[in-house]
Amino acid sequence: TPLLTAARAAGCSGSDAEKAECILTRLFAPNKEQALADANLSRLSIAPRPPLPGVLEVLLTIGDGLMDVPLSKTDKIAVLGSGDGRFPILAALHGARILAVEKEPVPYARSLLALHRLRDLLNNFGDDLIDRDAKCEDRAAKGDCAKSPDFMLGNCTRSCYNRTQPTRLQWQEMEVEFQQAASSVANLSGVTLAILGQDGPKGTDGKEIAALTMKMETELPAGAMVWSLDPLPLQGAQVQEISDGKTSSVPAGGLVFQRRLHLNVSWSRDVPCHVYIRVPKPSSALRPKWPLTLEEAKRLHQAATEELVS
Repeated sequence: TPLLTAARAAGCSGSDAEKAECILTRLFAPNKEQALADANLSRLSIAPRPPLPGVLEVLLTIGDGLMDVPLSKTDKIAVLGSGDGRFPILAALHGARILAVEKEPVPYARSLLALHRLRDLLNNFGDDLIDRDAKCEDRAAKGDCAKSPDFMLGNCTRSCYNRTQPTRLQWQEMEVEFQQAASSVANLSGVTLAILGQDGPKGTDGKEIAALTMKMETELPAGAMVWSLDPLPLQGAQVQEISDGKTSSVPAGGLVFQRRLHLNVSWSRDVPCHVYIRVPKPSSALRPKWPLTLEEAKRLHQAATEELVS
């Protein structure tokens, strides 16, 4: 697995949790320039601090947030507001496919540095990261991925993939991609778990959170789950349908609240996490005709009243 391979390359041992923490320490260690700045006590350090353990990291292993169904190689996780990249990389080490989206340039650059170091760890242990054909590696090193993209991408996919795309890493079934963009433009197709940042929706802009919630209600596939430290303003998705020559909005599924978990982390014994699940559009047989006529409304009201009386 990526976790075991990276741990062996980094010289990390112990339990899986200890190995993961050791690897993350290596990936987010300050570079030489930052270390020198830290050593100079005469001025304030400008080195970025290693990211703190995220609140939601514990949910990757205990299963409560996934309805006791562990992550598999077919799952795709979207971290919307990925910060310095600690959480996406940790999830990738467990073998999941990750899409990490962060709009702020400084933490985004930090996440790319950690991704580059992870690539080196996996590559230094063996040649699983690149094609086993030495000719492919040589041609990629000479720049043939850019000179002859059709041939190289068809015959030396892995060599070119990891040399030409610094924002992505693919190793065996593991895949992680970082994007510098607002969460509102992320492609959520195929996502089975969406996570709203390491610390929940950032900022106090209610319109931005509402727009992101509507995007997830509309674009996430049925069965997908959402983790958020803050409650989301659910509205339900709608689509336009034409019936009898008239266009109307009808329900198209959306997110429903599933449960609220209370997490015990290092800095708090009770951090609430809200879990939502995407439900599909109801079939036409389960929907009443809309808009209701006055006669139909009276009939439904009478039927409900009779049922209550009986």
